[in-house]
Amino acid sequence: MTNKVVVTGMGVLCSAGATVSQFWDNIVQKKVLTQYDHRLENAPVKYSCPLSNWNPKPRFKQAAFTRVDPFIQYAVYAAQEALDDANIQPGYNFPSNRIGIIVGNSLAGISTLEKIINNEAEVGPASVSASYILSTMTNMASANISVHLGKL
Repeated sequence: MTNKVVVTGMGVLCSAGATVSQFWDNIVQKKVLTQYDHRLENAPVKYSCPLSNWNPKPRFKQAAFTRVDPFIQYAVYAAQEALDDANIQPGYNFPSNRIGIIVGNSLAGISTLEKIINNEAEVGPASVSASYILSTMTNMASANISVHLGKL
C-alpha cells in the first residue's frame, strides 16, 4: 500500500520573505539578501542573511510566547502562514490521524543558549534557569506549533 501526502498550505519566514509570495518573488528576482553583520566582526565571514523587521507581537498576543527562543517563534509563524494558505480556520475539526506537523531544523535555541552562556560567565551558575531547556530542544518548534495551533 502506498500512502499519499497532500500539501495544502505552505508557510515561510526567512531572509527572503515573510510570506511564500515574498519568498518566491525574491528568489526568482535573485535579490541579494546578504548584509554586513556586526555580530560576526571576529569571524572569518562578515555577512549573514538576517530577517528584516521581525516582530512577533502583532501575531502572537501571549506574553509568554515572546519569551521563547526566536526559532520557535519563526516555526509557529510559518505554520500559521501554512494554515492561512490552506484556508484552514480555527474551529475546523480534523481527525487527529489526518493532520501532522513536519518541521526541519538542525539547531535550536542558539540565541537563547548564547545569552545563557554569556550571563553565566558574568553572573554565575545561579543565573541559569532550568526553563532554558524549553527553548533549546530541537523538537520544541513542533511542540509549540501543536500547543499554539493545535486547537483548530
